[in-house]
Amino acid sequence: MSSPHTHTCTHSCGLQELTRVAKEDRLKGYEIVKAVHLEAVQFSVEEDLLTPSFKLRRPQLQVGVRACVLGVWVEGGEVPVHRLRCAGRSCTRAD
Repeated sequence: MSSPHTHTCTHSCGLQELTRVAKEDRLKGYEIVKAVHLEAVQFSVEEDLLTPSFKLRRPQLQVGVRACVLGVWVEGGEVPVHRLRCAGRSCTRAD
């Protein structure tokens, strides 16, 4: 099992590498990755995230991924407030 320190190093090193490549390729500010979430669980049939023919099980993935995406948005201060209220249902407001 990996330590929290290893996870932090992996996370920051990965983000630094993405930033370096983005700047090297002269991407615009809105194209540069500002936050990442690393998950140790692999998408697999055993985890019920893939079908036996390796297609994504979208409803199951949405349930698990939605909280992670909102968490990354909130950490970065990038999420419009109404998106927090709309989590879990479709949102028709365009901000």
